[in-house]
Amino acid sequence: LSKSSRKTAFQKMEVEKLSLKDIETYRRAFNSYDRNHDNRISCKELEYVLRNAGYPSTPQSISEVMKYYDKNENSFLEFSEFIDLMRRRDTFDEQSRLLQAFKVFDKDGNNKIDLKELKYALENIGLKLTNEEVEHMFKIADTDRNGLVDYTEFTNLLYDIN
Repeated sequence: LSKSSRKTAFQKMEVEKLSLKDIETYRRAFNSYDRNHDNRISCKELEYVLRNAGYPSTPQSISEVMKYYDKNENSFLEFSEFIDLMRRRDTFDEQSRLLQAFKVFDKDGNNKIDLKELKYALENIGLKLTNEEVEHMFKIADTDRNGLVDYTEFTNLLYDIN
């Protein structure tokens, strides 16, 4: 198999991992951006995709996105390539939200949360927990037992809760 054939096969496998509902959601979005209904997103159409997602839609950013996601190098994004773009965007957005949440807890900006910061943040978001409950939560999060919760421990705790 050629390099582009392997990439296309991998993309199809990735699409197969999605639920039918997710595929339908991505298909509706794809179709709304595919203004000339040729089943692919051109550079001009990609400008609208980026603008709607809140990203820069400059010629340079369009070129960079196309270079990265256009796996078969035909200067268009097919549906599977579009899904890849949207899934990575969703992952980036989630990571951005987690980092913002972490910063709410990390009052002194040292990239670690101590017990005092955790208690303060929980109180400020309206959670009234006892000292014992906060200490228990902190103990669960502080997996390396160094008395501080770093970003990785914080995100692991949130993923465990979900």
